Amino acid sequence: MITLVSRWAVGNPMATRRQRARVKVGTTVTSEPWGVSQSRSYVPVRRRADRHCLGDVRNHHGGILMNVSTGTARTFQGSLVRQRRRDLGLSQKELAGLTGLSERTVRDIEQSRVTLPRSASRIRISDVLGLNRSPEAQTDPPDIDVLGGLRLTVQGRQVDLPGAMLRGLLGLFALRDNNVVHPEEIVDWLWGADPPRSARNLLHLYVSRLRQILEPQRQQRSRAGLIRSRNGGYELRLEPARIDVHVFRTLAQRARAAARAGQLDEALDAYAAALHAWRGPVLADLGPRIRLHPAIVSITRARVAAAAEYAEIAVAAGRPRLVPELLMDLLPQEPLNETLHAQTMTALAADGDPAMAVRLFHEIQVRLREELGISPGHQLQAALATALGAMRQA
Repeated sequence: MITLVSRWAVGNPMATRRQRARVKVGTTVTSEPWGVSQSRSYVPVRRRADRHCLGDVRNHHGGILMNVSTGTARTFQGSLVRQRRRDLGLSQKELAGLTGLSERTVRDIEQSRVTLPRSASRIRISDVLGLNRSPEAQTDPPDIDVLGGLRLTVQGRQVDLPGAMLRGLLGLFALRDNNVVHPEEIVDWLWGADPPRSARNLLHLYVSRLRQILEPQRQQRSRAGLIRSRNGGYELRLEPARIDVHVFRTLAQRARAAARAGQLDEALDAYAAALHAWRGPVLADLGPRIRLHPAIVSITRARVAAAAEYAEIAVAAGRPRLVPELLMDLLPQEPLNETLHAQTMTALAADGDPAMAVRLFHEIQVRLREELGISPGHQLQAALATALGAMRQA
C-alpha cells in the first residue's frame, strides 16, 4: 500500500512537518529516463524526514520528483525534452503535431512549468523523441530510407531484407509511420487486386519476421516494439529523424520558413540538403505498380515543389549555377513536368548556357506532343523567350 502526499500538504506552508513528509513505501519501481513511470506512483516532495530523503524541491517549477518506493528523487528534465527535440530538427509546433498535444503544453513541459505531466502526454512525447526505453534496453533504432531504393540499417549495419514482400511491407510502414495501417491497405499494396486466400495469414508472418529483423533484442510478445498492433492494424513507431521522408519534409519546411523571412542563403542551403536526401524515385526497387499509391504521389509532389522553389530562389538570389546540379538529375524522373523544365531553362540562361536551355525546350516539346498531344505551356514559352534573348545578347 502506498499513501501519497497530498498536493495541499506539499505546497502549503500551513501544513505540519509530518503532513508534508508523510510517505509510506510499499512497491518496487523501475526508473525511467523521465524519472516517471506510467504505472508507478511518484509525488512532488518538499522534504523527507527519514532515511529515504535524497533532496528537496527547489521551488514549484523545479520539477524534482520522488519515487515513493525507493525514495529516489529525480529531476523531471524538461531540458532533456527540449534538447532532444532540437537534435531531431523539430520545432515545438511540429512536436505538438506529432504527439497530438497543444504547442502550449509542449512549451510548458520543456520549461518545467508542468512538474508531473499526464501519463498519456509523457508516453506520447517519449515515443516520438525516443525517451521511452530503460537505459539497459536502449539500442540504436534502425534507419529506414525510402527516397530511392529501400535501405535498412540496423545497429549501424545495412541489412538486406529477404524477399520482395518483406521489403514492400517495410516500405509501406516507413511511408505511413506513426499511423495505423490496416490489413486491407497492406494486402492491396503487396498483392494488388488478386491476393491469395492466405493473404491475412501471410501478413501476420511477414510482420512477425519484420519485428525480429528490426529489433533482434526485442522480447517476444512485447507491446513496446517498433511495430505495434493497434486498432486492428499495425503502426510503425520510429523517431522522425530515422526515416529519410521525415528528414526531407523537415528540411523543406525549414527552407520555406527561411525564404519567407528573407534569409535566402539559409533557404538555399536547407533546400539543397532536402533534395540531396533523395537517391531516386520512392522505393524504386519495388516495381511500378505502387507508383500511384497516395503516400508515394504525395511525397513525390513535395519533392517537385521543393525543387521548383529552390530553382526560383537561386535565380532570384543571383546564384543560378546551383540549379542545374540538382535539377538536371531530377528531370529524367519528371520528363513531362513543365515547371521543372522551365525553371531549369531559366537558370541555364542566367548562368550563360542558353543553348542548353533551348535544347531542353525542344526535348520536352517533343515528349508533350507525342505522349500527351499538347503544346508547351506558358511557363516553357516564357523560359524559351528568356533563353533566346540571352543568345541574341551573347
